[in-house]
Amino acid sequence: MDPECFDDAGVATLACIPSLLQNLIQFALVFAGIIALFLIIFSGIKFITSGGDPKQLESAKKTLTFAIGGLQKGMELVKEVFVLTDKFPRSEVFGITSQMRRAAVAIPSNIAEGYGRKSLAYNHQFFSIAYGSALELETQTIISKDLKLVPLNSFEKTESILLEVCKMLNKMTGKVELVTSN
Repeated sequence: MDPECFDDAGVATLACIPSLLQNLIQFALVFAGIIALFLIIFSGIKFITSGGDPKQLESAKKTLTFAIGGLQKGMELVKEVFVLTDKFPRSEVFGITSQMRRAAVAIPSNIAEGYGRKSLAYNHQFFSIAYGSALELETQTIISKDLKLVPLNSFEKTESILLEVCKMLNKMTGKVELVTSN
């Protein structure tokens, strides 16, 4: 990090913000990639250990399909939110920008954690948390549009991806509820 980014007390100055944001974006994307890799490995292990049992094979296939689809959409949403909030005024770096980014990153993170749990109740819990983060992000996106922090076309693109993620999460939580109610 550039020494000019810090004052005499060692505190980061406003000149560092673009560099810090870029590092944060890179970290979030690497983290999301690691989660995706973990889910693919987890699904592969389920497939290998299924022993040819059709139910276990189908379960492994569904896990892999949803893991990849949900995480891909979730990571696409994270990228879009980071690009979107990068255009916000500097005065919002620690306000709505931070809140939107955290909510966006929480979505694929909770999807991954939900798939990593062995209990259907935990699956449902983490998918529900991811859905809550998606609704939180939707509210913040609407607020940013109403405050004219974001152009309408950027809002619509983010909202479209967010809607797809919400639909996937509804399917995931619905399937878990159906299995646990039987």
